[in-house]
Amino acid sequence: MEIQKVIEFEDIEKLLGSNTVVIFSNGVIKKVELPSHGIIEVVIHDKKVKRVKAHLDELF
Repeated sequence: MEIQKVIEFEDIEKLLGSNTVVIFSNGVIKKVELPSHGIIEVVIHDKKVKRVKAHLDELF
């Protein structure tokens, strides 16, 4: 999972059909490609997104 630093508002329409999360925080737009499985956690502090974590588990 990689966070693309900054995307433009016009680029959001190009993401239709993809497994992507778009985050608007503190005047900045970023996108995160979702993994094929797992849990995505968004950490917020002072009403701003600080971190996006991916927790990936494998079935045994």
